[in-house]
Formats: sequence, C-alpha cells, structure tokens
Amino acid sequence: MTLFARAAWRLDAVCGVRALLATCAGARGVHTKHADLAGAKDNPYLEKYKARIEEVQGPVEEKKRSQGRKKASVTTQLPAPQPPRPLDPTVPHLSSVMHLNLIEDKTPEEISKIWTEYHKTKDGVCAVIPASTYTQLHVKAALCPHFLYALPREEGYEFFYSQFAGHRIYFTSLIQYKLHNENAPVCLTLTHYTELQDSKGLVLMAGEIGSSGISLMDALCLANQVQLYYSTADPERYTLLRQFNHEPQNFEYTKLVEMLHKTAAQV
Repeated sequence: MTLFARAAWRLDAVCGVRALLATCAGARGVHTKHADLAGAKDNPYLEKYKARIEEVQGPVEEKKRSQGRKKASVTTQLPAPQPPRPLDPTVPHLSSVMHLNLIEDKTPEEISKIWTEYHKTKDGVCAVIPASTYTQLHVKAALCPHFLYALPREEGYEFFYSQFAGHRIYFTSLIQYKLHNENAPVCLTLTHYTELQDSKGLVLMAGEIGSSGISLMDALCLANQVQLYYSTADPERYTLLRQFNHEPQNFEYTKLVEMLHKTAAQV
C-alpha cells in the first residue's frame, strides 16, 4: 500500500533542499548527485550507494532538464497542499491490543500505568496523551500533515520526512523519500488510539519500528519531536510547520537544527 502522498514539489521548493540532501547524505557516509563528489576516495561508503542512487535519480534529473522553464516556476506556482490521507482502514481497534471490558472501571492513571508496563517488553515506543493535547495535535496535523525532523549523527544530522494519515503518522528517511517518493520504506509508524479519548480523557500511542531500521533512541527522539511541534503552542515551531506545508519557498532546514539545539538546552 502506498503510504506517502507525492510531495516532491514541496521538497523541491524548500530553501536549501540541495544542501539539506548533502548534509543528510554526509551524515550517513553517502553522497547524492546534488552533493560534491570530489571527496569520493575518502568516503568508504560512497561506492556502496552511489550506483543505486544515480540509477534511481538519473531519470528524475533527465525529466527535470526537459521541463526547462516550467520546472523553474514551481516555487512561484505551487499546487494547493495535499490534505492528510483518509483514515487508514488497517489501523487496529484498541480492543485488539487491550481487553476494554477489563479497564472500564480503571482510572486514567491506572490505564496509563497498564499501557506503559505492557510496552516495556515491546520493541517500540509508547505514550499516554491527554485528550486536550491530542485534539490540538490532530487539528494541526489536518492543517500541516507533512514535516521534516532532524536526528543528530556523529558527522552531522540525518533528516526524516513524515506524513499524517488519520490517527497515524509515518516516517521515512529523506534520502529514501527522494529515491522512492510515495513508495519509500517506512522506518517508524506512530498509531494513536482514540477509543478512550471521551470516556477517560486520554489517547494511547504506540510506535512500531519498521524493517528499514532505526534505533529505539531514534524512534523516541522522533516521537518527542512530533509532540513538540504539533502539541505545544510554540510559535516558532508552528511557523516551521506552516512554512513547510504552505510556504515551502520560505522554509529553511537549518531552523530544524536550531530548534533541536534549543530543545536540548532546555532539558
């Protein structure tokens, strides 16, 4: 099933996207056609990925060249932002995870403890979100369903593209998205169970790490950043969300790194 809507026009219009790709690739020891290949001999990982990346990007680059001026005008004639995909019918009901009849008389605090204890043995992340907080998150997700996140690496930062679909959010690395577009492999899926939102005043979240592989710490970092961008009233973060989705020509990826440093300084 295709999980990511085509949003190449948004990424192409983002200010500094070529530098972003170079930074992302450098953090993983690879280079793209947008990056300087002069240091190839010093990069032990380059040859492993170079052929595959160029094979996929070759037709894309040829198409871009053939479009000429029409392609150059994309930053001034952007199509309307795509809304979130409809609720994924494969999202399981909370009853498939918990026996709801056994928690009917439980308090929100008790349910929170049960949820976190249950996931301690799982290879993923979890959270218990207050109903009002999730309402704010869901409203922003409807307005700004796409975003980028930065994760620190030894040699820089790696960037991940995300998209909301109903009560789920999917992540893939930016490199994978640029290679495969809507067919990019999912590295993390966060599912929000809203069955208890009205009765208990909370929403349960479970995060599943995909086969493409990121660490548990990476998954936790991405989940925390989602909360910071979508669930808080921080005007700087909301500006970045709005720019990426509606004014991509004004979006600067370096701001993501600045916000990451800001968050670390506050911890």
